[in-house]
Amino acid sequence: MKLKYLNLIPLVLFPLIYICRISVIDPMIIIIALTVMNIVISQTTNAYAVSSAMLLVSTVIGMVIATYCYFYFISADSETPIVGAFFAIVYGIFVVLFAGIGAVIIAVKNRRQKS
Repeated sequence: MKLKYLNLIPLVLFPLIYICRISVIDPMIIIIALTVMNIVISQTTNAYAVSSAMLLVSTVIGMVIATYCYFYFISADSETPIVGAFFAIVYGIFVVLFAGIGAVIIAVKNRRQKS
């Protein structure tokens, strides 16, 4: 099993966190842990870019699914889609930010190995 498929965890876990109200797990900790895992296991910049893109798409789709399920099964308030979209954007921005930091770390690591 390839470890990069662990980046699909937010796709399943985010809806569970928001629908079942599991407050023990913070989504930001999951994002940070997966980004650190990507930095550690990636050998090349291309592999890291693919893993980071998987994490970004998984995070955004997971939040969209969580918002959809929350809206239709828990609370049909008019502001639920707006709040869900806001959280999807915020988590997406953090994933891109952490991916950028990780890309710099991978580039420095590759440059040190070549020297």
